[in-house]
Amino acid sequence: MESPSCNENPETTASLPPLPPAAGDPEKEGTTANEAFLTVRREHLRSSESAASGYTPASRRDTRYDCVATEERKCSALRKKYPNLRVMNQTAQLRAMLTIIRDRETRKEEFVFYADRIIRLLIEEALNELPFTIKTVTTPTDLVYEGVGFSERICGVSVVRAGESMEKGLTAVCRGIRIGKILIQRDEETTEAVLFYCKLPRDINERFVLLLDPMLASGGSICKAISVLVDHGVALEKIIFVNLVAAPEGLQQVFSIYPKIKIVCAAIDEGLNEMKFIVPGIGDFGDRYFGTNEYNYVYRSISPMTVAQQASPAHQLQPPAHHAMSSSSADSE
Repeated sequence: MESPSCNENPETTASLPPLPPAAGDPEKEGTTANEAFLTVRREHLRSSESAASGYTPASRRDTRYDCVATEERKCSALRKKYPNLRVMNQTAQLRAMLTIIRDRETRKEEFVFYADRIIRLLIEEALNELPFTIKTVTTPTDLVYEGVGFSERICGVSVVRAGESMEKGLTAVCRGIRIGKILIQRDEETTEAVLFYCKLPRDINERFVLLLDPMLASGGSICKAISVLVDHGVALEKIIFVNLVAAPEGLQQVFSIYPKIKIVCAAIDEGLNEMKFIVPGIGDFGDRYFGTNEYNYVYRSISPMTVAQQASPAHQLQPPAHHAMSSSSADSE
């Protein structure tokens, strides 16, 4: 019987199962056994090639990390579209922490704890975008080590109020860093972002700036903040916008106006809903971080009043009786 010809790896062929002996009619049984042997050998070769290439058949694949792989593919496509976009590697650990802070049932203490962890990782990622210079030091073993060192001074600028939640992570990584503040609010009539307050380091034009704001929705507020920095002499190449969750619409808006800045973020969501909220989103990050989301409904349920009406004792805003807090419980929060 003639051996079948196929291109085989010697190491793979050495581990192939032996040809089973024919029984009964030599020609008929031998042919059947040979076909069975070829089938087994082909399957064995396929398995070896799959293992070498890292491919695993769907029936045996570990599906627990499919969502991580899907997220990574989405981020990779956006990285190609925007060269100055840096998205953190979508590891299972990062996705797990994001899942916790996205959960509406997560308590404030847990939200702050995991948000701080993500922010610190995000700050470290942003620092990788700073220029470095070669630096040589002598180790305790009296040997010379050639490494790198920071070559530029930096400062932080937080967009009040949610951006202030990121200051803790920045100061934990960069001790003694100077931090400026920008307050921007949207005009209810024109829907334009309006600058209300700005306090920046005097020499900010000589520094790299880490601009801090956890959420990037439509991009109007952050574009206004960038324009304020530019007005104070900061070069666009020296602005690094550090952001937790971004919407594709916001990325498009920022990069279309300021293509030279860099954006470092932890996650990119699906987009905006009809109310311009990020979906699936996190909610109001500042309210959840600082614990002020519990009483928002009190203000939203009140119709607008004039200044004279607000000053009147009869129109002073009071929380509902069933949500009133004693002074002792309020002080302990």
